[in-house]
Amino acid sequence: MKKLRYLAIALAAIFVVSGCSIIKVNPERDGQQIVAVVNGENITKKDVYDAVGINWETKIETWEVENYKQQKEYALESLIGRKVLLQTAKDQGMYNFTDEEKKTIADNVALYTKSTYDEALKKYQEAAKTDPSIKPEEKANADVDAALANFGLTRESLQKVQEDSEALTKLEKTITDKVTVEDADVKTQYDTNVTSQTTTYDATPAQAVTDENNGATLVYYPEGLFRVRQILIPLTDDQQSEITTLRNDGSSDADTKADAKRAEYLKTIEAKANEYLTKAKQAGGDLAKLNALITESGNNDPGMDSYPDGYPMHKDTTAYVKEFTTAAATLTDVGVPSALVGTDYGYHIIWISKKLTKGAVPYDEVKDKVKDKVKETVLADKQETAWNEAAQGYLDQYETDKKITRYKDRLHN
Repeated sequence: MKKLRYLAIALAAIFVVSGCSIIKVNPERDGQQIVAVVNGENITKKDVYDAVGINWETKIETWEVENYKQQKEYALESLIGRKVLLQTAKDQGMYNFTDEEKKTIADNVALYTKSTYDEALKKYQEAAKTDPSIKPEEKANADVDAALANFGLTRESLQKVQEDSEALTKLEKTITDKVTVEDADVKTQYDTNVTSQTTTYDATPAQAVTDENNGATLVYYPEGLFRVRQILIPLTDDQQSEITTLRNDGSSDADTKADAKRAEYLKTIEAKANEYLTKAKQAGGDLAKLNALITESGNNDPGMDSYPDGYPMHKDTTAYVKEFTTAAATLTDVGVPSALVGTDYGYHIIWISKKLTKGAVPYDEVKDKVKDKVKETVLADKQETAWNEAAQGYLDQYETDKKITRYKDRLHN
């Protein structure tokens, strides 16, 4: 497991040579000491120091010595792991880039240089207006080179970094593209979610409402959860905006003024609201007829499309406006509409569309709804595991074939 830990770091690392190393004494002999050889490729002491972020002027207190020793050895193993992966990618032809891959590499290189170049070019173009001897493009390119040099990079080495990254991505895909998710994996994740939601929602039932509205899929229903649908007869956007402005103006009577304005505007839609309330009552609890009235009235609440079974509701939720929640909490029978409920949005006619029984949602009932989301999570985990195991396998094979030689003692002298 120790190897896997340092290899995981190597997989995520993007090795950028730091330009801050300062070697005062025998820089070539010290910084260029070989501390490991991976199948003929050297790793130097300077490589390790730069990876750790220390240099030859760093003052190391006695109590820090062991910590720095561990950091350097850890960095060395990470660099070895990366060398193994890069060599494996090369052996498997991952550096044979397609035109599309070459474009990706070029675009990534440009990301590191474009802003510096554009800013410098603009500056020098302005300066060239008074000094014709200035060549803006040449000066801007020089600024880019100087900026890269500050990080110990050149255009060529930056290109190499991006090529390595693309090659490793291709190598990883040769492993992860083979990974599939079985129904058993989905069921396992479902069971995990049931356990987690049971603990959370039994303690705080209203959290289920918040979670579903934030994109979660409920696989467990707590006590008191139900679903509601509504017909909304809305105020105009301007009317809603005016009410909101009054309610948020910060004065002590803000709500009083907003409520008065709302009452005034609600009268303008009261006739239409009562017309649909009558129709809703005449539906006699028939959910299909009620749903048809949502469409007939203009489908003014986009949430009715997003939540075809109805909004999750609990009497303790704060996910909706107070008047809406209060009215919904008084409902008892499926399909029986509420009286008109006035809010800052307009008039609402609400009914219970589904009562939910406490307990786990049966897997067969919920699996089609949650399958894609659960699969996505499980697939990502399985792909990560498969890649880590493959990368560890490459490293183990190098060790078996004695392609790695370490000289750790040279790190600490």
